[in-house]
Amino acid sequence: MKQSFSMKYLGYEILLAKKDVTFKNGLGIVHAEFLCDTTDGYWYKLPLIGIVDQEFKTIVPLFDSSLLMNLALFDGQVFLRMKNPVNEQTFISYKMERQEDGSWIQASVPFDDFTQVNDSILKVRIENNVFLYDAFNNQIISQTFHFIGGFSYRDDLKETAAPADYFFPYDEDHFNQLETYINLEGKIIAPYFDCDNQKYYDQGVDLEEMAMDVIHNMESRKR
Repeated sequence: MKQSFSMKYLGYEILLAKKDVTFKNGLGIVHAEFLCDTTDGYWYKLPLIGIVDQEFKTIVPLFDSSLLMNLALFDGQVFLRMKNPVNEQTFISYKMERQEDGSWIQASVPFDDFTQVNDSILKVRIENNVFLYDAFNNQIISQTFHFIGGFSYRDDLKETAAPADYFFPYDEDHFNQLETYINLEGKIIAPYFDCDNQKYYDQGVDLEEMAMDVIHNMESRKR
């Protein structure tokens, strides 16, 4: 059995050791270096990154690792967020998805940011909205919030959960916070808590009605 494989960068073939590839959910993260020269005669090593399958076939070709902002690996899916190599002030989010015939296709996604939560779920941000996204079924599975924190097991709730908040601004510098918790299925599992007014709302309350009450209480505090 061969102990190495190769990937290409700028037309050059780079030999890589299979033992150095880190696998997650059946996909391998490849790190490599490319020797470059500068106009003033100096040489430097450019760090590269790419993705392969279990047979070490290329899924995402090697590219400059400094362009990578975020990466999530699922069984049959790769999500990437990168700086635009043409203009590093802009960003690109896309996914690679395995087809039934074993081929991979690329599709753009509108994510401004994302975090892999587990082997099937992403926490996604689009502008000021944050939600949980089921990568396999390509669907949003939670309400949209302004903030979702990290997941951890909570003894008080008897399950793995994350804080989820809505923000209500008084002005540009001050805001109120409506807090609750969601589980890995995206379900709200705790009452909402209005931080400024120290008031709880049942998690089954209509969100629009609750928001109107929060805003009314905030306006009363300002008077």
